[in-house]
Amino acid sequence: MRKIRVSSAIGITVLLFALMLSLVAWPFGKIKHTEKSGHHDKVTGMTETIDLRNRAQQTFVPQYKNLQSVSIYVANELPEDNSAALTVIFFDKNLDVISQENISLSGTEYPGYVEIPTEVISFVVGESYYYLVSATNDEVCLAYTDSADTGAEESLETYYAEKLQEDRSLLTVYQYDAPFDWVDALLLALLWLVCSIILTILFECVFRVCGWNYTVALTQVLRIDATVITAVISLTAFIAIGPMQMFTKSIVNILVYEIGVILFALTCLYLIYKKPEGERKTLPEGIFARVEVATDYIQKFAFAGAILACCHYGNALYTEGQEAASAWIFGCFTVAIVVCFVMGICRILLDKKKNKKRRIRFSVGYATLTALVFTLLILCRNNRDWAFKAVIPFMVFYIGFVFACDSKKIMKNLIDGIIISFVLMLAYCLVHRPYHYYRYNRYPMLFHTVTVTGMYLILVISAAFSKFLAEGKKHMVILGISLSYLFLAVSRIGMITMLFVFVFMTVFTVFFEQARELDVKQKLLVTLKDSAKRLGWIAVSVLWCLPICFTATRVLPAVAMQPERTELEEFALMITEETPMDSDLYMTFPKFLNLTLNRISTSADEITWEDLFKRKEEEVSLSANTVSANMTATAANKTASTGGATSHNNEEDIDEESAYEEENKKDYSNGRTDIWKLYLSKLNLDGHLTMQIEKEIAHAHNTFLQSAYDHGMIFGVLFLLFCIASGCKAIHYYFARKNHDVYAAFPLIIMLAFGMTSMVEWVFHPCIPLGFVFLAVLAPLIKQPLQKGRGKRAVKVYRSHNE
Repeated sequence: MRKIRVSSAIGITVLLFALMLSLVAWPFGKIKHTEKSGHHDKVTGMTETIDLRNRAQQTFVPQYKNLQSVSIYVANELPEDNSAALTVIFFDKNLDVISQENISLSGTEYPGYVEIPTEVISFVVGESYYYLVSATNDEVCLAYTDSADTGAEESLETYYAEKLQEDRSLLTVYQYDAPFDWVDALLLALLWLVCSIILTILFECVFRVCGWNYTVALTQVLRIDATVITAVISLTAFIAIGPMQMFTKSIVNILVYEIGVILFALTCLYLIYKKPEGERKTLPEGIFARVEVATDYIQKFAFAGAILACCHYGNALYTEGQEAASAWIFGCFTVAIVVCFVMGICRILLDKKKNKKRRIRFSVGYATLTALVFTLLILCRNNRDWAFKAVIPFMVFYIGFVFACDSKKIMKNLIDGIIISFVLMLAYCLVHRPYHYYRYNRYPMLFHTVTVTGMYLILVISAAFSKFLAEGKKHMVILGISLSYLFLAVSRIGMITMLFVFVFMTVFTVFFEQARELDVKQKLLVTLKDSAKRLGWIAVSVLWCLPICFTATRVLPAVAMQPERTELEEFALMITEETPMDSDLYMTFPKFLNLTLNRISTSADEITWEDLFKRKEEEVSLSANTVSANMTATAANKTASTGGATSHNNEEDIDEESAYEEENKKDYSNGRTDIWKLYLSKLNLDGHLTMQIEKEIAHAHNTFLQSAYDHGMIFGVLFLLFCIASGCKAIHYYFARKNHDVYAAFPLIIMLAFGMTSMVEWVFHPCIPLGFVFLAVLAPLIKQPLQKGRGKRAVKVYRSHNE
């Protein structure tokens, strides 16, 4: 156990609490600073006399939400004992009065600025506002400056006596109560770091002068600090939710939120004080071994960056956005590929140093089949550029994977990268993506449709489930959180897919973990018992984490008040920066229960949770819903016409609140069988240039059928056989590696998730997260280490230190 001096412990404590304050400053914006715009004294002219009839008007666009004051420059001299006064009226873009201030000009020397406070006004950034100035009792003139020299981005048109003053603006200083941005927060954190170091040195000097030599365990210091931080956060949230009722006055919702806070605190304490399993890892010796460790972390974040870029690709509505996201995807993927080759070089040097032979194996048959599928994909691409993105970088990745000779490590890095992408996305969503009560009442996370959300969460849950199978209950938290967001999205595709994967993989792995000495009956009994236990733990993780996730998703975006939306999210009753934290526009727990049951139960329509909890729902604006639905369909069709990943205009995008859409819109999303029949009737040997058949149908809602439609029937049949062969190969890989690699089940999990999702959605694309990972996990199947006695099925390449 590592010991540190008490002086160092004090410095670490100060730094941790300072970093927490940095998070409060940014991204939540609860610590603010003063920001001024336009301060200078360059007067190029003055208005004529300002009075009640001849008034000056300035148009401005605020740069921050909270405007503290506006300072206007009085250009003429006034005696100190003057009785002049200014009346300043603020208007919004509709010319409605939002504030009026009367300011006396006595007691101050002029020319100079007079400050008009505006603390009561909360502006919408980017919208136009106006202030109108008039004077009483004495002659007052205001200063002009050239529009190019205002020094303020806010100032626009200026009027005097209702006449436009071209190229002139009133000399004005705008003072804001502005939140910190990420650069300011970073500088603040660095300042606190310096202060922490200085404080540590100061205490160290004092301790040495006094002859004190006290030490304390580093883990104990970190645990105490984390406990205090957890207690402060939990207690603050508990008081704000319940006693202060800052978010809702509904007893049911308050109860759920308070349960979420308590469970959050207990979860944090468990993670803080749980005993580490296994031996503590130490830094390996040798430069090449340390480089190998460093490349692991680089590859994890490279995979995470590629997955996040895939998410942005799915959210892009136009070609420019897709191209930018695609560049990020394959830029990050290139880094991950380079790491594979670096790992291989380090392994060669380490083996040479230890005088060991190095063996590289790959399956000739499966590699040939993969090459054949990729070749046919290129030849039958029908002007689809993404075919090259699916072939060239991934073929290089397979070569690097084989060369690296450490499939276990690279697969672990891929799994960790997926989970890192989820953590980063979740952090963004908890600040910028509120949980709507109306149109987006099925929580979409970063995306504009919950279908894409569900497919992304299938990937995240698959990664978390593989860690759960590999390392046990210590990964239940991330599994429970990801499953909770699948329930918040109410994605039936995701729920059905993951239920199948959980049951199949749990029974499959448990059965083959049993000792060979047991007979079939004993194996079945033990398998049923252990499988029920594991599935029970998964259910417990969801029940535990769901109140935490629901509370965080409801509360934290309301605290931050920085909602960001996609281009499709323009609808009535949406949450904006002006929405109060206790607004009815935020999702409620009774509505969530009702919505979930209506989606997953055929008889749930008879259950009215709002009546049970005595909550009356408001009606949704049908016109706003119709406009939003039409925008979604248009974006899906535009994306489909480019042959890229689509926006999935299907049953996941239908708003259950809109009866108008149900009755008046021709529904191609629930009637998948009709879509499949239509696509089957259009199959040919050459394929087609576009994915869609009719304007309303973006794609076939089936990966195998879509592949046959896009690239021809020959490729479609070959791709289906390839997927079946990949599933069989993944099973073989599990049996060959399960005693040596705790993540041996991951390729099989992905194959099952990909196969199930492919039955109802289009996912075979290198820029769709699940499609990207499906292509990536082909690498260990190509480079599969075979079981003893089956070496004839592989090509063996030997390298020794003599070569």
